[in-house]
Amino acid sequence: MPCLQNIGKVDIERYIKTDHNGSDNLHNLLTRGMKELWLRKPADPVSFLAHYLLDNCPNTPHVTQPDEFKVSEALPEKDIEVYCVTGSPETEINLQADILAKDRGLCVINIDELLKKVLQNTETEASFRLRQYVESGLEIPDDYLLNIIKNIIKMKCAEDNEVKLVLQNFPRNINQAILFEKNVCPISKIIFLQLDEETIRKKLETKQIPENKIDQIIIEARENFTPLIDYYNTFEKLIFENAANKKQIDIWAFIEQKTH
Repeated sequence: MPCLQNIGKVDIERYIKTDHNGSDNLHNLLTRGMKELWLRKPADPVSFLAHYLLDNCPNTPHVTQPDEFKVSEALPEKDIEVYCVTGSPETEINLQADILAKDRGLCVINIDELLKKVLQNTETEASFRLRQYVESGLEIPDDYLLNIIKNIIKMKCAEDNEVKLVLQNFPRNINQAILFEKNVCPISKIIFLQLDEETIRKKLETKQIPENKIDQIIIEARENFTPLIDYYNTFEKLIFENAANKKQIDIWAFIEQKTH
């Protein structure tokens, strides 16, 4: 890599006028962006130019929104019982969900494993559309995730008259919670395992995760889970347990008491 002190104006100009990956060069893109900036004269020119470059970069992946976004058909009128287990990063969500499932005879649905199975079945349209998001590095829209979960519940309804489920690590934000209650079915209870931010940070540091990534995880957890807790607390569906410095057997004893 050349030393920064040796890089001159000619080198920079040559670089920004070079076509990358067979696409347009940076010089042309910046020129169009600056023209748009001059025409619109936004209050925040830096933010405007940054968004313009992202929106108009020819290498930015574009994903066609799936047709199945709208959840349409209602679930069959059957006895459906759904529990959710979610919580702060680094809590034993899956372990407590598995114990709950065994105790109450529930079928476990791990959201991450469910998405992996959808991706593995390459012949389905759902797999194709899901792969578009994953390969582009984009978040899976809540509507689309809910549709996948709802289809699984429909399949369970076709197999049994009674459907009893526990969803692991779901919901992950307030939007998922509202959409599930509105478009899928009401949940029976949600178990939320809480860790304070200092404990989360210490646990993540032991995994040698970069500090900036840890900060991002903590901020996202705070933004996603604070309104989620308030939402379910309003409907008296929340089982809240502070999991810091507690043995898993003691956490389960609390959950068992609250679910019976």
